[in-house]
Amino acid sequence: MKNIFYGIASYHRPECKTLSTLTKLGIPSNRIVVSLNDERDYKEYSRRYGKTVKVIYRPGNCVANNRNNLLEHFPAGSHVVILDDDIRGFKKYRANGEPLGKLWPIETGAELEKMIAESFEVAELEGIPFFGFYSSENLHMLLTGNFKDGVYSKDRIYQGGFCGFVIDDNWRYNNSYRVLDDYEILMRLWTKGGHTFRRNDCVAVKPKMASCKGGYYDLYQRGIQKKFMIKLLQDYPGVFTVKKDFSGLILKPTFRNKINRRPKK
Repeated sequence: MKNIFYGIASYHRPECKTLSTLTKLGIPSNRIVVSLNDERDYKEYSRRYGKTVKVIYRPGNCVANNRNNLLEHFPAGSHVVILDDDIRGFKKYRANGEPLGKLWPIETGAELEKMIAESFEVAELEGIPFFGFYSSENLHMLLTGNFKDGVYSKDRIYQGGFCGFVIDDNWRYNNSYRVLDDYEILMRLWTKGGHTFRRNDCVAVKPKMASCKGGYYDLYQRGIQKKFMIKLLQDYPGVFTVKKDFSGLILKPTFRNKINRRPKK
């Protein structure tokens, strides 16, 4: 099995909860990299963590910059998980005889890496450049995904808080998106004829988007998500609809049917 590397994209959260979560699980520090795009952050994070994990820096103004910095840090063919900086833990979903199923904490790095390694095997077998895990603990959603599709859902929307990449030179996040770059890269892949998947039985536990201080909290409070949701609609017409409050998006069934009819390359 290839080593799995973990890249954390962080901004104005020097407590870096994800780093604490990974180290408590026993993930080796030499496989963790923290990426920053603010010089003040770089000084503070280096002071705190520079002796234990690799901290990298490139000036920028969005999370896409941090994510791309990580993608470009690792050699082609590497198995890399790109993570947000506010992940509190990981959970495994099981039916367990419950009406909606149940979530169980993942307590060891070995258990987490087994699930990630399985996902990378699927990605390489199917020629898929990147994939995601759930970032919601909503049991109704988890039950629906696992009941309808099984462990893997093809071409479903997922957030960028947990993304596995088989590193190559073809796929980078779009720096023109201050936010929603995680959705944009999915749209771009699908409209070019590619595919991805979401793993339905593993959850990266984190606060609701835009609810946690630090990061882009202030920008979200000023309505940045709506602005870039509109941009996404303009760039990818006919692909999705948005919720009335612009809190999320839904793939159009006609588009899902279209991408799933395309032959595999």
